[in-house]
Amino acid sequence: RERVAEIVKAIPEKARGIFDNFRPTAEPPRERDMFASFRPAPRLPDPERSDQLARSQKNLQRTMDQLNKSEVDRIARSLLSARKVWVVGFRSSQSFASYFRWQIFQTKEDIYVVPNAGDTLAQYTASMTPPDVVVVFGLRRRPAGLREVVAQIVKTGARVLYITDDQ
Repeated sequence: RERVAEIVKAIPEKARGIFDNFRPTAEPPRERDMFASFRPAPRLPDPERSDQLARSQKNLQRTMDQLNKSEVDRIARSLLSARKVWVVGFRSSQSFASYFRWQIFQTKEDIYVVPNAGDTLAQYTASMTPPDVVVVFGLRRRPAGLREVVAQIVKTGARVLYITDDQ
């Protein structure tokens, strides 16, 4: 310990004078607003974007018009009272399933997106029971066997909510 203390005390003495003749070789950087180049230029209304927004609003309104308040309340009660909520999504539906799970997880802990990478849905179907709710997303590019998958889930006795973009 004494030797370490001697070395530590000697460091400032040894380092003294090393930088005495140091002179910077470049000018210091100028102060500037680093976000100046990221400010978007003012835009004029774009008719194409306006049309897209109008179509999106129309689609949302049409969806809302199709929803029945008592049916939505019944679905919410089922989700909240379920032992577990299983959320199924394949292909492009997987991202919707994950987002749905994230939203519902705010109020319900036992919620799972299945299948996980490398798993089969059958591994999870064996654990589904009548007090459970299974939310199946069947959006565009559904796998060919999705109808059979839903039929197997129905056989477990779990309540099934099928969300699709079909008319």
